[in-house]
Amino acid sequence: MFVPAGAFGGRSPERRASEMLNAMITYVSAWIVIGQLENVAPRRSLAGEDANERNESNDEAQRVTTSHDFLLDYLESNPVRDGDSWLTELTKVNPTLGERIGTVRVAYASDDFEWKNVEKLCVKSMVVGNETAMREWIKGATTAVTDAST
Repeated sequence: MFVPAGAFGGRSPERRASEMLNAMITYVSAWIVIGQLENVAPRRSLAGEDANERNESNDEAQRVTTSHDFLLDYLESNPVRDGDSWLTELTKVNPTLGERIGTVRVAYASDDFEWKNVEKLCVKSMVVGNETAMREWIKGATTAVTDAST
């Protein structure tokens, strides 16, 4: 089918979809990293009888907790609208997390994201949406005819 050039400012629908998926996968990758940090932090307890003692275990727990809290706050304060721009800005303030999320998003898109399932779900959703729209239209049309005849 022909898509007029003005539909997306001269870009193809596929290009626009890839930009939207880039943002979504970047967002998902940030949450994957948050989940990874949550899994690591509890293993290294900050509480305990020697919590005030400086050692490698406490330093690591503090670093992980700080990274976790930072990323949660950053994600809340800076919504992902453009995946690449968001990652660039994050990397300026926290290069370690930026690099980690960049790695995760490529791995997720390459290995874990179910591309075929997206196509199937999208088409199925549109078929159901079309049926719902027509059903609602028919309901409205028959109600209008019934109201007109009374």
